[in-house]
Amino acid sequence: MPSLFISRSTITDLDPMSAAADKYRTLRHKIDHLSAEKQTKIIVVTSALPLEGKTTTAINLAIAYGQAEQKVLLIDGNLHQPMIHQIFAVPNKLGFTSILAGLCPVEQAIKESGVRNVSLLPSGPYPTHSMDPLASVQTTNLLESLKKDYDIILIDSPALLAVTESSEWALHSDGVLLVIRAGMLKEDDMLQAKQLLDQLQIRIIGSVLNDTKPNSKISYYHYTGAQRKI
Repeated sequence: MPSLFISRSTITDLDPMSAAADKYRTLRHKIDHLSAEKQTKIIVVTSALPLEGKTTTAINLAIAYGQAEQKVLLIDGNLHQPMIHQIFAVPNKLGFTSILAGLCPVEQAIKESGVRNVSLLPSGPYPTHSMDPLASVQTTNLLESLKKDYDIILIDSPALLAVTESSEWALHSDGVLLVIRAGMLKEDDMLQAKQLLDQLQIRIIGSVLNDTKPNSKISYYHYTGAQRKI
């Protein structure tokens, strides 16, 4: 029996007819619609602060794309506190950092998720040397190579205002999806996160408002063009 946390994290697979799963599929449709005129293959899912639900959003959006017969790669981009390998019960001895360090080929690091059409690239061990893996040419080359093998690549990134890794991931992406937890984020933090992305000239695809009250007029997973919302 999966834990409540894991059940919630993969609800689109475990209960595809649920209201929450339907919201993730709606989110997928909205992203596809807004991205129709501009190719969007690499999406970073992030938030301004930790604990806003970005990992759950990234996982369920990946599952929703898989259900649409898209070949999906979900990358755990949180090198400090990776979670995806725990949720899917796969090893993290080899992953993204292992490929960059030349310890294994891409094929050995990528894992099957157990969900149709969804593959996983765990973070791998945190680098013990001083090299910044996300600033390396190898990262750019790796992502360009992966784009040839997958229809969509989703990166679960750390929070924007917590560590610099999130900004670096965003620079490698075609756009960013911002996750906002209702009642948690202060307006100043939200504006600071948007200003950071604007300064880096990173495209904001949209925003997801989660954890709203059941009787709220706002849907549990609300999608809107972030340029208008924030």
